[in-house]
Amino acid sequence: MIVKLLKKPIFSLYKLTIDPKNQQAFLAEGVNNLITSYQNESGTLMMVATHEDEAGSVNYIFEMYQDDASYQIHAASPQFQHYAKLAQKVVQSKEIHKLSLERLHTSNQPLEIKGENPYFVRLLEVTVNHNNVKFLKNISKNTVANLVSSVDSNY
Repeated sequence: MIVKLLKKPIFSLYKLTIDPKNQQAFLAEGVNNLITSYQNESGTLMMVATHEDEAGSVNYIFEMYQDDASYQIHAASPQFQHYAKLAQKVVQSKEIHKLSLERLHTSNQPLEIKGENPYFVRLLEVTVNHNNVKFLKNISKNTVANLVSSVDSNY
C-alpha cells in the first residue's frame, strides 16, 4: 500500500500499565485490534505494540492515521470497541502523547510481524527547551531519533 500524505498524519504513543495477570487477554485483544485495523482500514497507516518488561505490565502502542476521519473510522470499528471494553477493565494507568512526525523512511513493501520475534525498540525521551529543538533535529537527522518528536504546542 502506497499512501501519499498531503498533511501530517495523526501520530500517537500510548503507554498503558496493566496487572500482569491480565496480560494474555490484553495481548490477544490488542493483536486482533491492530491486525484487523491495519488490514481493513485504509487510513490506518501504522500500528505497533510492544512492552517494556517481561511480564508485559508496561505496554507501548504507536498508532498512525492518515487524518482525523481515518481515526474516527478506527474508533468506531467493532474490533476497537471490543478492545476498548477490555482496556477499560484492565488498564491501571494511561499516558497519551500526541507526536509530530518529522521524517519517515519506509520501503514499498508492507510489513507485518506477529507473535514472538527478535526485534526490539529503544524509546528515548528527551526534553529540550524551544531554543535547542533545531540543534537536536540537526544532530539526529540521520538517526531513528529524528522520526518522531513531541513538540510543546506553545512554541
